[in-house]
This record gives sequence, structure tokens and C-alpha cells, in this order.
Amino acid sequence: MKTNLTYSQYNNTNNGNLLPHKHRAKIQKQKEQVRENKEQLRPARAISFGGSASLNKGVKKAFNKTVEFVYENEAAYNAIYSWIVAGMLKPLFVLNMPGSEEKDKQIVATKNFLQAFIGGFLGLTIGGGFIKKAIDVVKTNLKLFKINDKNEIDVFKEDTTKVLEIAKDIVKDEHNSIKDKFKNASKQAQQEQGLKKVSKYLSTLFKDTDYEPTIDEVSAKAKELISNFIKNHQGAFEGEKSIEFLKQMKADAGNKSTYEDAFEVLWKNSTGAITAIGKAKISSLLLPSIMAFLFAKKNAQKEAQEKAKENILRNNSSFKAQQEQFQKMMNKNKNLGLSFKGNLLTSAIDGSARLIENMGMSNIGISLAKALSHAKKPSARMADIESFGITGYWFQNTARSKKIDPSQKLGLNVHSVLVTIVSSTAAFIIDWALDGIIDKSKGKYKERLEEIAKSVSSMKHGESLDKILANVSEKIKMGIKDEVTRVLDGKKTEELAKITQEDIDNIIKNLSATETFKGFDLKPELIKKVADSLEQSEPIRKQIKQACADMIGSEDIAKKLARSIGDSKALETTIESLTKTYGKKLSKFKSLTIFTLVVRFLVPVLMVPFSGKLKKKIIEWTNKKQTATAKTA
Repeated sequence: MKTNLTYSQYNNTNNGNLLPHKHRAKIQKQKEQVRENKEQLRPARAISFGGSASLNKGVKKAFNKTVEFVYENEAAYNAIYSWIVAGMLKPLFVLNMPGSEEKDKQIVATKNFLQAFIGGFLGLTIGGGFIKKAIDVVKTNLKLFKINDKNEIDVFKEDTTKVLEIAKDIVKDEHNSIKDKFKNASKQAQQEQGLKKVSKYLSTLFKDTDYEPTIDEVSAKAKELISNFIKNHQGAFEGEKSIEFLKQMKADAGNKSTYEDAFEVLWKNSTGAITAIGKAKISSLLLPSIMAFLFAKKNAQKEAQEKAKENILRNNSSFKAQQEQFQKMMNKNKNLGLSFKGNLLTSAIDGSARLIENMGMSNIGISLAKALSHAKKPSARMADIESFGITGYWFQNTARSKKIDPSQKLGLNVHSVLVTIVSSTAAFIIDWALDGIIDKSKGKYKERLEEIAKSVSSMKHGESLDKILANVSEKIKMGIKDEVTRVLDGKKTEELAKITQEDIDNIIKNLSATETFKGFDLKPELIKKVADSLEQSEPIRKQIKQACADMIGSEDIAKKLARSIGDSKALETTIESLTKTYGKKLSKFKSLTIFTLVVRFLVPVLMVPFSGKLKKKIIEWTNKKQTATAKTA
């Protein structure tokens, strides 16, 4: 019989077999360890933003959480990332780059430091906090109505499934907020002493929480949402042109349409463009004073401080006049048809959302959203607008400034223009070149979803809850399902334990105590049927959730996949929708990461020596021209 083994391989194999069992097992273990080490050293076979096989679970989970955070909080990500890259790293690199005069490098480094930290602060507080909350209100309002055949807005009833689910998610988010996490951590830590107290506080703070609201809380929030929408927001969407635009925004079932995505990106990032001039202006006001301090020019510093005081006094008087005008407008809010409830912050957020809706549904707003929808990467293009706006301001302000030396003006402007053009172009090219990675990752992601769906499709399904609860309202359905699910999830067993009569009695007692179930006849046999159905179908959702644990938005994936299991057409649509959303999340993360890295750090640092040389060439050319003019004169 022919063998493919070489002589040495054959010898080693047989020698291994002749060894005593104990030694043979030891050698085999050593071989396996060597093989395992080689596998660990081997490069990943495919680059995937979803995480390669060599990455451990913790790294993949951290990466996916970061991507999810960036997708929902891009203004905050830009601010934090810019602080690190542009505010700290870039000034250090600029100061140590050869090829430019020391003063030029100090001015560029100081300007970038100021701009990054002032811009980051404004972006984090206004764009990443206040405006994001206002945009979340707008996004919610867009879900509270449909366009009927008469091109009219039909507002959903407060007790419809869609509104109740939206309300439930809002209540959960409110209770799972950072503020509540700190509060719960402090409460839990009070029961401990010493180091255990610190340990308990940190473990509670970083523990994933999932607050389950009662049906009364959900019902109250749903009523509040619809009431507030009709009073304060419905009118913003009712124009003829707005209706047509809204129909296009709502065209893709289960997906964000191109227009809806562009609308959200436009207004979520508008603060960057709006505050661009403001943060540049603040930086330019502070720059001469700081530079004077760095160069020890006491007289210039004193003059700058006096001018700054004059500007502050002038601005304060202007601010007071604007404040009085704003107060007068707010005193007339009843005439404007506004009806805000809650604290001052909630009212301000709701008012900002109303302003965004009115501006967004105006002719200009619709035109801007449609124009942005043509961009493949709208978030990156909004960042471009901000970058060019800041550069334009700095160029104009530097040219007019009487405090900056003429030779330094040239260096600053040459560097600013060169950096903006080269960095924006480089970021666009690099971002475009890496699009293939996103496409590959989407393919792998889709395959994984299909595998999960296939693995659970043969599992036993319980009787449909819609069939069991056919003659009850949506609020009653949700209340019963949530309470039974809470009891079943509380059973700490590998398999869901059968519900007991005591459990059924407790469920009826708890539900009967709520406002929603007053007057409703809760029968034990109805609760038993619901429990039997969930006992059979709930494991499907749990298995999907477990399988999706390392995937972006696992909770959302589990929910949507579980609903579609058993319906091949709905399942196909759901998988396509989830894959498309996944691609958008990765693409946004990639684009914003590359843009900040290239535009705010890499190119500005590398351009320092080039801009210095270009500045010298321009000065030489200017001097020659002036000399030639003087000779002819």
C-alpha cells in the first residue's frame, strides 16, 4: 500500500507508537500545544469589522458596543475622539515636527488644542447631549402616525401595539439611564462596608440593567406621547410638500429610507456646522492671549486681556438684550400654541424638537435632506462642511487680525488651507478604498443570521398569543404577556420550569392591582394558556438572543428574528433589513473614525514641514516681486 509519509515522518510516527502510553500522551500533548501556538500566531484569514475568529469574546463585545454607541451618538463620539486625537496627540506631534519655524509650530499646536477642546465641549454638551435628545423626540414622533390615502396624517391611537411598544422602550431607556445607574449603584453600595462597598458600587454601575416597566407605566407614557404630539408637533408635518416628503421617508418598511437617514444625520450633525464658527471664534479670541503668555510678551498679553474684557462687556450687553427678547417670546407661548409639560429641560428638548421639525419640513429643510441623501456617507460629508467652515473662518480672521505678526499670518493660512484640502481628499479616498471590508462583513453577518434562523426554525412553537387573547385590547395583551414572562424569566433553571398555580395566583393579584386591569375579569385558565404558549415559544427567543450575544444590537435582532420564525417571506425581509442596518452602523463608524484620524491628526501633522517650505517659497516669491517692482519704479 502506497503511503504519502516521508521516511522521517514514518519513523517519528512509529517511534511514537512504540513509546509507553504515558510518554506517548505527553508527546501528543506537546504537539497539540505547538499546533495551538501556531494557530494563535497565524494572521486572521479575513478582515471583518464584526470581529475575526482570533479575537476573544470580550474584545468583540467591546467593539460591537462601540459601533452601536457611535451609530446612535456620533456627535459625542466625534467630540471624545477629537479630544484625544486633535486636542492631545496632534499638538505634541506638531511641536516635534521638523521643517517649520518654532513660533509657527507653537501657534498651530495651540490653535488645535483650543479648537479641539472648545469644539469637543460644545459638541458633547449640545450636539451629543441636548440635540441628540431632541432628535430622539423627532424620531419617535415620526413613528406615531401614518399617511392615509387622502394624503392626511392619521395619528395612531394610544392603545395600539406600535405606540405601546414605543412607549415601553422609552420608559425602559429612562430607567436604564446613566443617572439611574449611578443612583442604583449608590443604593446597593450602602449595604456594604470598606472595600466591599467600592466593589459593590462598581459592579452595580457597570452591570447591564434591563428595567421592565409595568403596563400602567407604559400606558401612561403612550397617552403622554400621543397627547403631546397632537398638541405640539402634528402641525409641523401637515404641509402639502411635507406630506410628499414624509411618504418617501416612510417608503421602506422595516428599514430607514435614504431620506429618513439623511434627515436624521442632517439635524443630528447640524450643531457641528452651526457651532463651527462659534468654537473657532472663541479659540481665535483666546489664541493671542495664550500665545503672548507662551512667548512672554507681557505688553501684548495685557492689551489682549483688556480687549477681551471690552468684548465680554459688549457681548454681555448684547446677550442681556437677547435674553430679555427671548423671555418676552416665552411669556407669549400660549399664543404660539405650545403646551409643554414636565421640567425645564424636558420642555426645552421638546421645544427644540418642534423647531427641528418645522425647519426640517420647510422647503429649505427638505431640499437639504434630499441633497444630503445623494451622499453615500452623509455623516462624513457633514463633517466636511464643518471642517471647511472652520478653515474659512480662520483664514479670514487671521488675515484681518492686528495682533498676529504678518509673517505668522502667512504660515497659519498656508497651513490651514493646505491641511483642509489634502486631509479631506485623503479621508475620502481612504474611506472609499475600505468599503470592500463593509461588504464582506455584511455577507458574513447575513450568513450568521441565516444560520441562527435555521437552527431554531424546527423548534416547537406555542399557540399564538393573538389567538389566545383574540378579544382583548393591546394594553391587556401586553400586560399579561409581560407579567407572565417576568415570572418565567425569574425561574433560575436551565429549562423554563412549568408555571405553578401559586405563580398564576400571584400574576392575577399583581395585574389586578394595576389601573389598566380594573374591571377586567382575569381568569386562571387564560393565564395558564398564555404561560403554556410562552413556555414553548420563549426558548426560541432565548436561544436566538444567546446566539446573537456577540452581534451588534443583539436584543433587537433576537426580537425581530423571533417574530419572523415560521414565515419564510417575513424572515427573508427581516434578515435583509438587519443586514442593511448592520452595514450602515459599520460604515458610519469607519467613516467617522477615518475622518477624525486623517483630517484632525495625521495630515495636519505631516503637513507641518510642507507648509513651512511652502511659506518660505511664497515669501521668497513676494520679496522678488517687490524688488522687481521697486527697480522698475
